[in-house]
Amino acid sequence: MPDKLHARLHRVTDLFVTGRELVLQAGPDPVLLWINKLNSFQRGDAQRDGAAAQARRMAALTEDSDEIQAALVRLDDLDRDEVIGFLVRQYDDEDFLAAVDDVRADESWTEKLEIVDRAQALEDEGSPPTDEERQAVLTINQDYLTAVQEARERRVEERRTDYAEVPIEELRKEYVEAYKKRISMATFMVEYEKTQVYYATRDCEAKAREDGTWDHAGCTHKPLLPGRAAVAEMPEELFQQIRQVLADMTMPPATAGNSDAPVSSSAPSEQPSSAEDSPPSTPTET
Repeated sequence: MPDKLHARLHRVTDLFVTGRELVLQAGPDPVLLWINKLNSFQRGDAQRDGAAAQARRMAALTEDSDEIQAALVRLDDLDRDEVIGFLVRQYDDEDFLAAVDDVRADESWTEKLEIVDRAQALEDEGSPPTDEERQAVLTINQDYLTAVQEARERRVEERRTDYAEVPIEELRKEYVEAYKKRISMATFMVEYEKTQVYYATRDCEAKAREDGTWDHAGCTHKPLLPGRAAVAEMPEELFQQIRQVLADMTMPPATAGNSDAPVSSSAPSEQPSSAEDSPPSTPTET
């Protein structure tokens, strides 16, 4: 859940994280990769690659393009409520984060959220809760999630009410623009993540210690891939594993709501039909 304090703390501790091991094969002769934390230049390069691909994709999405023609055919089969439903879903992430802010701004939640936010820290500092206290925290947390969901539903209903006053032709235009944005954003994510994986994937010759940690004394962590195009040849399972390690390093659950990174391509994608499916977030060249 978004939390500015946790975000600040993460940014401080994050300074000491340089990367993580990815164990591909355990045992006496383990096979590892080092997933290097990206620096500001590399993150910027990934953003630029994604933005360039997104702009190129958007330019190609003209009214007579196959994708837009397919979307228009599907649009003809949708009634007004279905079009509104599609448009409302484009704001899912925005409405969720706004709902979190709504609940946290409610003074009746201030003390209860302080309990939840500090619970794990207190336990880590040697003050574990009793069984009764632990259950109380779980109850507060569940009530909080319920309150966020209710706040989100109110925002969704407000959007539906607003759209109810919009002429159908305006809704159709917004539908096409929203669809184009969704396709181009999927293209952004493919190229953005491809560049991230290229920079992050490093050689690793670490040796296992008895305590389960790794000794990197003999490692140089030199770049493993000969070029960015090599990412396209990477097995999909490996690509996803590297993506996940990068995500865990740069956007842990406690701070995801405050991240400057683009919305993940794994976010819910509820499109009205298969004709509108966005390109998948894979290392495939575009």
